[in-house]
Amino acid sequence: WQSGKPWFHLSAGASVVHMVKHAPGGNIFVQCSDRGVRFYDYARAKIAPDSSFTTGGYLSVTKKPTAALAVEFTEQGQAIVGMGTGHILFFANKGTEIKAVGSIKAAHAGRVTCLEQCAEGLVSAGDDGLLKLWRYEWDGTALLSQPIVIAQVSLRPYAVQGYHDRVWATSLDYLDGRLVVATSTNHILMVVVSEMGRSTRRSAAGSSRRGGAESIHD
Repeated sequence: WQSGKPWFHLSAGASVVHMVKHAPGGNIFVQCSDRGVRFYDYARAKIAPDSSFTTGGYLSVTKKPTAALAVEFTEQGQAIVGMGTGHILFFANKGTEIKAVGSIKAAHAGRVTCLEQCAEGLVSAGDDGLLKLWRYEWDGTALLSQPIVIAQVSLRPYAVQGYHDRVWATSLDYLDGRLVVATSTNHILMVVVSEMGRSTRRSAAGSSRRGGAESIHD
């Protein structure tokens, strides 16, 4: 919107748009949808909205079309996208194309529902009820080594047995070493990143503070 009027109108080309987010610098934004990933250019959108996007290529990694659910960015501004197949994809420019040039395969069992870049690394959340903290090295065009999980915490104790047999994070936000986590079971949790466990048995369960996670709303 500008001066009370729409600046431009874009067709998403999808049934469901799961997320949109500006890249650092604000010249482009990324759309995650049930049909994959689009990269929109603001300058082109004002002139020719229907041709203002580039579709991110990823089939060489996932081998089949899948939904894109979450997006975050490297320090250099390239997109990191969480996919419905459980992949986390790292995108970069390849000539006139934007392609997945690196990946974490089977980052989660099921969908990758959220991503958040933190001072400590990249946090991902998935259908498996886990929050994972990843360490990765990126030079602006490629991964320099395979990302590794350095810590994780389980949200599974916040699943309501007999009603919700699963739980996953629906939203993450980071500030000063802490994550605010919204869950599919109507909880809002505070997770101290430095207290995330290093074992799959470390969970967000306990008393008032649960394994690095503190419930601030039930």
